Amino acid sequence: MTFSGLETGLICYTHFKQEENIKNYLTNVSRIIDMTYSMGAI
Repeated sequence: MTFSGLETGLICYTHFKQEENIKNYLTNVSRIIDMTYSMGAI
């Protein structure tokens, strides 16, 4: 594997990880909103 290939793989991996984190974050936020809404706070 060349250095540029390794670099590209690392960038893709990092990007994938960031997307996973964003998805998890949004899921958690929507869960919190659902809980708050069901308790009648909103």
